[in-house]
Amino acid sequence: MLSEDFLTHSPREGSFDAVTFWVVLEHLLEPRQFLVQAKNHLRSGGKCFVLVPNFRSLAIRLLGSKYRYILPQHLNYFSRQSLIDLAGKDFEVIEVRTMHFNPIVILQDWRRGTDLVSDPERATLLKRTNSMKSNPWLGPLKIIYRGLESMIARFELADNLVCVLRKR
Repeated sequence: MLSEDFLTHSPREGSFDAVTFWVVLEHLLEPRQFLVQAKNHLRSGGKCFVLVPNFRSLAIRLLGSKYRYILPQHLNYFSRQSLIDLAGKDFEVIEVRTMHFNPIVILQDWRRGTDLVSDPERATLLKRTNSMKSNPWLGPLKIIYRGLESMIARFELADNLVCVLRKR
C-alpha cells in the first residue's frame, strides 16, 4: 500500500488489532498523520508497533554522518523522547526500548568514510553477519557479543528504537 493510500483508506473504524510501522516513520514528511490514521484503524486497546533508527545510538554518536543509516531518504530522525512526544499525543505509550548493535557495521563505516552503502552491499553484510552467527567456532565471542548488545540496549544506545503503543 502506498503511503497516500494508507492516509485515504477508510476501513470500518476499529477494524484492526494491530498496525506496524517497521522502518517507515523516518521516511514520512508527516509521520503524525500516519499515527492518527493508524489509531482510526485500530479497535479500542489495539496496538501500534513502531521501529525507527535511534538517533541517539552509539553508532551515530561515534560516526555521525558517516553512519550508513544517515540517509537522504530519511526525513525524520527520532530519539526516545521525540518518538514518545510524537506518539504519546494519540496513543498510550506502553514500551520504548532499543535493540540491535553491530560493531562490524561501525568498523566498516569508520573505514569507508562518507560514501553511501548500496543495497547490495547491505545484503552482503547481512549474509556475512548471519554466517558468522552460525559459526560454531565463534561460540565464546557470541556470549561476549550478546552481553555487550544487552548492555548497550540497557543504556538506550542500540541502533533501533522499538515502541509499543496502545489505543486508549
